[in-house]
Amino acid sequence: MNTYNKLQKKFLIWILVEVIITFALLVVLLFLPLDFNVLMPILFVLLLIGLILSLVLKSKFDYYNFLYRHSALFENLAPAVETNQIILSQAWFEMLKQEKYQLYKSYGGYSIHYKIADGPNSKRSFKTLYIVVAIADNTLSFENEIIEKSINKLEMHLYKNAKYSQRIIYQFKSDKKFTQELAKSTNMVLFARNHKQNIVLINVYHFSDDHVAYFVHSTTNPPTPYYDFASKYLIDLLNK
Repeated sequence: MNTYNKLQKKFLIWILVEVIITFALLVVLLFLPLDFNVLMPILFVLLLIGLILSLVLKSKFDYYNFLYRHSALFENLAPAVETNQIILSQAWFEMLKQEKYQLYKSYGGYSIHYKIADGPNSKRSFKTLYIVVAIADNTLSFENEIIEKSINKLEMHLYKNAKYSQRIIYQFKSDKKFTQELAKSTNMVLFARNHKQNIVLINVYHFSDDHVAYFVHSTTNPPTPYYDFASKYLIDLLNK
């Protein structure tokens, strides 16, 4: 984790240095006694090089920032959450209905439910699409491409008539006994931010005999504020 943190800071410093050097060169060029027709192409090339360097350095910074947050999350994992719910039972689906979730489609091995509601911010621009994927067929992995395509179809279905900018996706599976192997299958989480838009994906494995649900979260080092919100909302949902 410390390695990623150092690399993250290094690229941040390089970005600042690159911006300062580019700005200084622009100022120097503006004070040189150059003809306008000569000056403009030079300024354009300098700005273009500066922009390209900034984008390259920013992509590196974002990459190591993600790795740092990801490693911090997994080094400070919280334990499984106790729940008396029987995930994927009829009573559980009734609870989803009471929580205003609508069934989009049932595909046999899995079904997709959704609602659009407030997130951590009640402003309209922060409306959140909550998606619950109930996976009844345990041969389907959390990373199944068919499920991913079904989620994309839901978004296309909602595109014209629904307004939201944030997305939280929960994928649920259930088995009897807790095992490290099944718990580890939830590891492929997603947390991303693009401008003011957030997307979070959390995989949940319920173990009915142990009365717990396991998912990747941390009470001390959540990777993003929106991931922290999504984790706390999930815990509330598991306690309904």
